Amino acid sequence: MKKLSSLLRQQGFQLFLFGIFCMLLNWPFLTVSSHAGLKAQFIYLFTVWAILIAVIFLITRCLEQDAPPESRQNKKDEPRV
Repeated sequence: MKKLSSLLRQQGFQLFLFGIFCMLLNWPFLTVSSHAGLKAQFIYLFTVWAILIAVIFLITRCLEQDAPPESRQNKKDEPRV
């Protein structure tokens, strides 16, 4: 888990993931899934979308661990403006 955490913190790897997900949600891959039918295309889109959300969640959790303890305090303690 430590290796994955350190990998997800690297900006270069985050840019690589961005490129991969942009590619997966663009023209060539969408047309391949559309030949299998509409149901297959919906499954493909929502699977890629769910994986993207999971990866973003993991990246934010890893970056949150690096944040100083003061910035991780509960937001309820802050006064509202």
